[in-house]
Amino acid sequence: MILILTVSLLTNLLLLITFRNVFKKTIKKVIGKNISISNAIGATSFSYYCLNDTVRKIEVENDSQQTKPLVQQLIIQPGTYNIDGKTIKLDNEGLYRVSVPFKKNYQVIVYRNDLNALLSSLAWIVSHGNADNKLSFEDLSQKATNDKLYLTCGFVSPFAKKILDTVGYRSRIVSGITLDKLNNYDDAHVMIEIFHPQMNKWILADIDNNLLFQKKGSDIFLNLLEFKNELLNGTLQLKLIAKDIHTDISGYKTKEGYSYNFHMEFLQSETQLLEWYKRVMDVVIIENYFYDYRDIERIKGIDSTYEYLDVDSFHKRFYN
Repeated sequence: MILILTVSLLTNLLLLITFRNVFKKTIKKVIGKNISISNAIGATSFSYYCLNDTVRKIEVENDSQQTKPLVQQLIIQPGTYNIDGKTIKLDNEGLYRVSVPFKKNYQVIVYRNDLNALLSSLAWIVSHGNADNKLSFEDLSQKATNDKLYLTCGFVSPFAKKILDTVGYRSRIVSGITLDKLNNYDDAHVMIEIFHPQMNKWILADIDNNLLFQKKGSDIFLNLLEFKNELLNGTLQLKLIAKDIHTDISGYKTKEGYSYNFHMEFLQSETQLLEWYKRVMDVVIIENYFYDYRDIERIKGIDSTYEYLDVDSFHKRFYN
């Protein structure tokens, strides 16, 4: 009996060792194939040009002409560049993305003097989220050379302003607050105004929501006060300046673990956005000044630095 048990155990052990060796060889063979497939994919670069709501694939050339290497910086001049040994023409102003799979991604804004293309590029780079809110401007600029940024409105607007300041535009942070009952997630919003040299006026940009604003039937971009008037009149037109994946909703949770994901996903249609703007831009603010007289003390109570100006003084101070 003991002999039979011993033989049985030895037989099972031998079968187990044999199975393990065969399994290891099979896995090694499969992994080897996957690695070779990955290398084959990695050898093929692909690149895209993004502007407003369009995406266009661009060709990567394999030639030996003398080209300047692409330095790791966010904003570059138009030109022909060498990226990972490939020649790529980055001629048009806007956002370019070049990917060498399993190796590196490149993202650059090609800019000379087109403000609209610059705003579109910034909107393409950033999606609404909070994963990068704690990063410095330098860290954000560095990350943006090879990846998406995920920022909320109070962080993306200062980031965009610094970029605009760098290339010589006058810009300022503007915001809105609600006078409705506070709910702790839809109580305010932050945007940016830029002085448009060609239009000779301030225009409002919501980089967080990929939007500029117009009056229905007009091609002229609106400033903050014009935006508010057209919003109330029901004649506000949303002008899309990017069509990226708009929102990273995974991080919106309270300290207690409640998720706002359903709510964040709800604000995607134009109708819902317009209703949302009516709430969060109820009282508009520039540099801590507001002109709404409905409940001055309550507005000042929200932030002690807020100061009231009558509408004429407000307009003269910021739009004269």
